[in-house]
Amino acid sequence: MTATPAYDAPVDQLLKLGDPGGFREPWPNYPAMGITREQIPGLIRMASDMALIEAPVESRKYWAPLHAARALGELRAAEGVEVLIALIPYTYDDDTLGEDLPAVFGLIGAPALPALTAFLADDEQDEMARVCAAHAFIFIASFYPDTTQRCATILFKQLMRYEQHPEAVNTFLVGYLIDLGYTPAESLIRLVYKFGAIDEEMYGSVEEAIALLHDAKLREDTLPQEVEWYGFLREYLPAEPSA
Repeated sequence: MTATPAYDAPVDQLLKLGDPGGFREPWPNYPAMGITREQIPGLIRMASDMALIEAPVESRKYWAPLHAARALGELRAAEGVEVLIALIPYTYDDDTLGEDLPAVFGLIGAPALPALTAFLADDEQDEMARVCAAHAFIFIASFYPDTTQRCATILFKQLMRYEQHPEAVNTFLVGYLIDLGYTPAESLIRLVYKFGAIDEEMYGSVEEAIALLHDAKLREDTLPQEVEWYGFLREYLPAEPSA
């Protein structure tokens, strides 16, 4: 393992934060720590630092790439998309990273969509890594509602390849289209069920899944509202123009 290179202040603070204490907990306000867009190059370097990524999990340094990724999200740093995409495969071994990374992409918004689309379409990637990428579309659509149609269309086009996908990828694609209430997907979802390419334990029978697709209140009452668990991140979104 190579030695960890030196990091300048204030980015070096992230080396000392350690375990964030479980996913879905409010994140530190990294800009309040003095981390601004000026520090984006250092954050990108930290998020891709293999000496940190491969550090012992019990060390504080192990968590520094996660903090750097979160900070890139809070800064809405489109420049960091490439290195954030490269972190997706590591979500297999890190539940906190797996939960947080879609929210990071959500904060960045539309600039992350091309790279996420390419990753999702890559059959060589691990199936759960592809699910993580797909999950990011839900956060982007929620944080930036004007992207909802675009996000849904991308997920729909991916689901059209259901015969080539592992069952897990199909199952979550169906679920995310349901989350978005994308009713044009009904016929395709029925085909996926007919083909037996979905885990029915997730959303029930085809008729139960279609009912969820069409009924926002039923979705709210039945499905986990995962984006709302990250509602604390909305303060980092661009201010809406006043009327």
